Amino acid sequence: MIFGVAVLFILNYAIPLSIGPLPLDHFSNYTSRVWAWLEYALGITGCYLVYINRKTILARDIALAIILGMLNWMGRFLINRDFYDATPETIIVAILYVAAAAIFRSSSGYQSNTRAPKKLLSLRVHEGSIINGKIYYTSHDEKGLWCIGQNGDGKEQIPLPDTNDQSAFVDRITGWGDNLYTAVYLNGENNILQINLQTHQRTKLADGLGRVWRLCTDGKTLYAYDTKSPSDQIGNITVIPL
Repeated sequence: MIFGVAVLFILNYAIPLSIGPLPLDHFSNYTSRVWAWLEYALGITGCYLVYINRKTILARDIALAIILGMLNWMGRFLINRDFYDATPETIIVAILYVAAAAIFRSSSGYQSNTRAPKKLLSLRVHEGSIINGKIYYTSHDEKGLWCIGQNGDGKEQIPLPDTNDQSAFVDRITGWGDNLYTAVYLNGENNILQINLQTHQRTKLADGLGRVWRLCTDGKTLYAYDTKSPSDQIGNITVIPL
């Protein structure tokens, strides 16, 4: 980079002052010309950086670049009243802002999602968890426990114990590996079930719990926090070895 700047300064004094990189360029001294050349070099570098980091650029980056460019243009124009003199610098400012934002995100390992969002479901979800690439959820609109692929395919209902209790519902869900753990409210109490996602085999791990508010696991132990009544201020944490 230092070598490139040195070359520009040498060429600046070696080439007649009447010659500029752009046809409409006009300079009254060597300092103004080399300053313009450095700006052009930064602009070219910015274009290259924008291109190689284009996947990280967001729409707001472009919007902010336009705003900053307009502010720069107004400032330059008010100083010298030269439309042409203000325009190239404004474009360079906008390009360099977008390049800086793109470099910052690339160094953070960020990549923007250029695909349009896809709506998987249109319903009121009560509880959800992603396990092994699938979304498991309970809903106020569909009774029971359901799963759907992250691409919207393979929607299916996960079998639960048969019951005639019309008030039965799935309270909380969590998972680890090939097992899903759920609190199912049946006959006035919550039952903690383990469901193998490969075979759909169900195993009851605990019963007699009240309203379960949290259910979590590290694969070795399952923790359930419940209260006997939704209005209770103090609840119980049940520890279930797996």
